[in-house]
Amino acid sequence: MKTRSPFDNEGKRLELLQRLNEISGISFPSDAINRRPSLGLSTLEDEAVLKKFLNTFDWVIQEIKSAINL
Repeated sequence: MKTRSPFDNEGKRLELLQRLNEISGISFPSDAINRRPSLGLSTLEDEAVLKKFLNTFDWVIQEIKSAINL
């Protein structure tokens, strides 16, 4: 993601990291913004956790659309 707008911006990647780390069971270190961290699917078994995770990626999609003016 770090080579695509708007996530080529470190601040946006940090915002994504913060949003993910607010989800129960997810805890990525700060250097995860420069890597491809993995997440076990079992983390998303709880419906509330899955919903928050999907909402986070709805935000990601909106950020990308805004960056390319769709």
